[in-house]
Amino acid sequence: MHKVMIMRGLPGSGKSHAAKFIKSLNPDHTIICSADDYWLDEEGNYNFNPKLLPVAHASCLKSFLEELQKDTKTIIVDNTNIKCHEYTPYAALAIVFGYEVEVLKVNTSFETCAGRQTHGVPLVTLRRMEQTFEKTIPYHKERVIEGE
Repeated sequence: MHKVMIMRGLPGSGKSHAAKFIKSLNPDHTIICSADDYWLDEEGNYNFNPKLLPVAHASCLKSFLEELQKDTKTIIVDNTNIKCHEYTPYAALAIVFGYEVEVLKVNTSFETCAGRQTHGVPLVTLRRMEQTFEKTIPYHKERVIEGE
């Protein structure tokens, strides 16, 4: 069965760590798509520009669609997906291509996320993300991972 796994959680919650672990279980047939990839330069430095956030997410969605078209067995979407509308396009496309969709919510305390997130998200922004985090859409299968 082909599967799309959609990661959800605050920056620093452990989404990327979990995604890399899942990929390590079947590296030849698993791809990770992330908007974070847009911000990486050739040397691997992370250069975030909030004005280009829509472009980064469009680039991620394009990569995701390309992997669906390649018939990649497992595709992991590694974004925060705080609001349900942020991951719904991925889920809808996955279903169109015949993939099973699973949402993986990484539960980690705010304090832990604040202490270990690596992208320099201001605490006020991180707190707003925590307060506006929406419940998973009921018709998507959700698994909760404890991230601490």
